[in-house]
Amino acid sequence: MPEFIFPLQLPVLYDEVLNHPGTSDELRRVIESKLVRYKQQLFYALPSTDPEKHQLGMQLDEIISGIVTIGIPDEFAWCMWLEGRDSDTVGT
Repeated sequence: MPEFIFPLQLPVLYDEVLNHPGTSDELRRVIESKLVRYKQQLFYALPSTDPEKHQLGMQLDEIISGIVTIGIPDEFAWCMWLEGRDSDTVGT
């Protein structure tokens, strides 16, 4: 019988796949995309008083910035990146 994977174990499993030397670039993009979506949902679900929320937001920003910096075509990550920018600084 397959072992049930708790949702909080997902980031650990995603990181294992991302850090494995045999992971293809295509699989890395898929996993990064899933990780961004997972962390974004968790970020929105946490109450503003949770001390982990700030750290999670910083992790999310770091992943999204990496996706945008190297130009990965992930519409969700790019939309989140644009939403976090001041409209006056997007063109610079």
